[in-house]
Amino acid sequence: MNPVNLLRNKALRRAWSPLNLENNSDRLVRSNLDLHVVIAERDKVILPEVSDSFVQSLKDAGAVPEMLRLNCGHYSLALPPYIFRSGWGLKRFLMAGDHGKVAFETR
Repeated sequence: MNPVNLLRNKALRRAWSPLNLENNSDRLVRSNLDLHVVIAERDKVILPEVSDSFVQSLKDAGAVPEMLRLNCGHYSLALPPYIFRSGWGLKRFLMAGDHGKVAFETR
């Protein structure tokens, strides 16, 4: 690999680090919080490999995330029929238990 590209990759990784959810997986996982993850299999913005790595980091931190994989891209996830499948998956996830209670708790 060209050293300039390597430097760019390191700089990009360093710049992305605060936004990279994988770096905070251990803080996202809580015993009283269920997680639902939607992955667009043909995503060119957030590559499926990156999503899979994030999901694995959640599992390594002790989570058992509910997964929904759709055969679409990043932007087509917001279009029919994928938006319907995603919404239905979220509805099913929320109806299955007391999900999100902690996230919406007020004091």
